[in-house]
Amino acid sequence: MTDTDRTVRGYRWLARLYDLLAVPRLTARQRREAVAQLALRPGDSALDLGCGTGLSLPALAEAVGPAGRVVGADLSPDQLARARQRVEAAGWQNVSLVQANAEELDLGERFQGILACYVHDIMTSPAAAKKAVDHLKPGGRFVALGLKRPAGWLAPLNALFQLYFFVLRVPINWHPEASRRPWANLERLLGPLEIRERFFGTWYRAVGVKPSS
Repeated sequence: MTDTDRTVRGYRWLARLYDLLAVPRLTARQRREAVAQLALRPGDSALDLGCGTGLSLPALAEAVGPAGRVVGADLSPDQLARARQRVEAAGWQNVSLVQANAEELDLGERFQGILACYVHDIMTSPAAAKKAVDHLKPGGRFVALGLKRPAGWLAPLNALFQLYFFVLRVPINWHPEASRRPWANLERLLGPLEIRERFFGTWYRAVGVKPSS
C-alpha cells in the first residue's frame, strides 16, 4: 500500500474522532492566533492546507470577509466530508473544499495567506512544502503550527508521542531528523522564519513571508 493509501485509510477512521482528539478548546485559540499572524484583510484569499474537518475555517472566513475567498485542501475524503458539513452549516458562500495530494497540489491560483495546522507530514515533505509555497503570492504570509520532537531531558516524551500515534493509528512520519525542526523545508524556501515554541518544546508556530522579488 502506498503512503497516500495509508494516509487516506488512517484518516477514514480518525475522521470520526478528529474534532474530539484535536482538543478544540485548546487548539481553537492556537488557530485564531495563527490566522491573526497571516495578517489577512477583507477581500483577501487564503488556503487552509490540510484543512481536515475544517476547524480553522471559521477564523479564516472571518478574516477575509464575505468579499474574500478561502480554499480548504485535504487528501482525506472523509475529513473533507465533515468539513463540508461545517461549511454548509455556517452558510459560507466563499469557502470551497478540494481533495488534493499536497505533494501534487495544483489549484491554479495563488493566495495572500497559507495556513498549515497540525499537518506534520506535509511540512516535513520537501515536495509538499515546495508546492505550497508556489501557491503563495509574493509578499504573502505562510503560518504553520504543530507538534515537534522534544529533545534533551524531554526526549523520553517521544515514546509517549509514538504510543499515541500507534494507538490511534495516526499516519505520521515521526522521523527524528525531520521532527526536530518540522519547519526546515519552509525555511529553505522562504528564508528566516519567526519561530515560537511552547509546551516545553513539543509545539511550534512558524511564520514566514514570501519575498516580493
